[in-house]
Amino acid sequence: MVDTAEITVCGGNGGDGLITFGRAKFKPKGPPTGGSGGSGGDVYLVANSNVATLKDFVSRKIFEAPNGGAGGSNDRTGKCAEDLFIQVPVGTTVLNDKGQVIADLDSPKETFLAAKGGAGGRGNAHVAKSQSAGWRTNSRFQLNLPPTLISYTGKKFSKEKYIYYAERGKSGQRATFTLELKLIADVGLIGLPNAGKSSILNALTKTTKATVGSYPFTTLEPNLGVMENVVMADVPGIIEGAHKGRGLGYKFLKHIERTKLLVHIISIEQISLNVKSITKTQAYKTIREELYNWNIALIEKPEIIAINKIDLEKSMKAYEKVFRNVIFVSAETGEGLAELKEKIVGETAKQKEKEQFEKKEKPSPVPTFTFDTLPNRKMVFNNAKDAP
Repeated sequence: MVDTAEITVCGGNGGDGLITFGRAKFKPKGPPTGGSGGSGGDVYLVANSNVATLKDFVSRKIFEAPNGGAGGSNDRTGKCAEDLFIQVPVGTTVLNDKGQVIADLDSPKETFLAAKGGAGGRGNAHVAKSQSAGWRTNSRFQLNLPPTLISYTGKKFSKEKYIYYAERGKSGQRATFTLELKLIADVGLIGLPNAGKSSILNALTKTTKATVGSYPFTTLEPNLGVMENVVMADVPGIIEGAHKGRGLGYKFLKHIERTKLLVHIISIEQISLNVKSITKTQAYKTIREELYNWNIALIEKPEIIAINKIDLEKSMKAYEKVFRNVIFVSAETGEGLAELKEKIVGETAKQKEKEQFEKKEKPSPVPTFTFDTLPNRKMVFNNAKDAP
């Protein structure tokens, strides 16, 4: 599964303003009538639930919005370019060139403005109306200026030379982003390689989507399954040092960051009766340490511990005496799966209710403004001249 991609987005350039003059009988030099250029298109990233991976960005990495049209005669504004919408999977995180997260598209139809299109340049009709604004010379360009500047009245007035000026359209924004996909799942199945996570996912969801084998690292990419409206993710086996890049865990640890519940699967072959608690076993401690080193918030998530492959033992009495607060299951025979299913569904519902309650209790952020972003300076300043 392609879950990382780097793309470059470019907003469209604004159209150039036009230099032209009105034509009428007995008036060879009419007033300036050059229109302004249209604005360039914006580039948006849109979360789409019908897109599963970032594979579309493997072959295409540069996305450019169309440019705005040039201004026309008779003060006609150029055509504004259409915006470009790039479809990405729900759960995509957008990082800038410094590795900082600037957007998290975790809900369908959520959008992010990746690049703003440039504004269109003013035509000479609009520059003529704004000559008192003192436009900078480097923001304008001249087209076929006559040797002597002549106003439309036929008289030589150098002060009216602004009628021969227009503006070039502004360039659109250009930026490079890294896209990272984190699966949207309610439950994450974690454990050492060959613990039977894929088998339990198949058994609980009654599918054969996840590949099953009797060797470590059978699962090479996350698998999703649905059980009574609960989305479950089977994460490839995590080994010691996964947070540093060992094995496959480094690539897929991020996929359990959004989960509400963790189900820790431990094979009965990976534990010993010599320990007093399941939390003292090396299989359990290895996973917990990797979660802590990757993201400390992961170890704070609610957890269900399930000991799998109990069909390999003739009697479970000794294990049941030593290990408390765990669920003994067998993906092969189906023993204990009903209890595990009930526990997962109940705990997930509890966590969803908790999240909804926290969203209602969370106060809305108070908007803040700077002098440049005030929507109406008259709200603050009685006299407009007092505004900075």
